[in-house]
Amino acid sequence: MRYKGFTRIPHYLLDTPCGCTPHQKITLLCVYRLTAGYGRQSHRIKYSELREMTGIAAMSSMCNSLADMKMFELSEYRKGGSYIFTIPLPITSVKHPDHMS
Repeated sequence: MRYKGFTRIPHYLLDTPCGCTPHQKITLLCVYRLTAGYGRQSHRIKYSELREMTGIAAMSSMCNSLADMKMFELSEYRKGGSYIFTIPLPITSVKHPDHMS
């Protein structure tokens, strides 16, 4: 059964700290909301939109640290602070990659 108004989030993001600080996790969940929440793997997101959703000012360093952790990929930077965010494909096996355990 599907519910309208809900976002599919991988269980490991909700069940474990997954190596993230609380601010990183909030940012990551917002990225998932703007991508998977609309049924897409990639989407152009402005840092200002994430700042408004999270209340976190240092969005550039926050997103770069999450990209370094391979939580998502950043590509096609545009002046004004937007990137295309690409979330990893869903993991269907029980064993997660090391950076996602």
